[in-house]
Amino acid sequence: MLILIAILLAVTVFCLITRADKITILYNLLYYTVFIALEEELLVRGVCVYLLKDENNYIRYLVPNILFAAMHLFSYANWGKITPVYVFSFITSQMLGLVLTGCIFQYLKEKSGTIWIPVLVHAILDYMVVLNY
Repeated sequence: MLILIAILLAVTVFCLITRADKITILYNLLYYTVFIALEEELLVRGVCVYLLKDENNYIRYLVPNILFAAMHLFSYANWGKITPVYVFSFITSQMLGLVLTGCIFQYLKEKSGTIWIPVLVHAILDYMVVLNY
């Protein structure tokens, strides 16, 4: 876990040194680590998985992670208009990758015994994506 925190901090320090928009870097760090990653992981891997703890593995993995993927529908549309064509495009092009990513996060939670590992991995991935914009 310390390695993941070190990676997150190293990326932040690197960006603070090399990029001009330092306030945006710090805002994104807080927003994507504290709000987005923590909120999504607590809701999906905390609450949903807990509610499905007595179900078989297929249900316990698929239902929360389909919800996880669906939570990204609006952000992938850049908070624009959601049309049936866009929903079809999202389902056919993005949904499977997000469900698989969610399953990996859930596996990390189950193997580590803590929700903090998937929260940190999720935060690092989100943070790195945002820094590329």
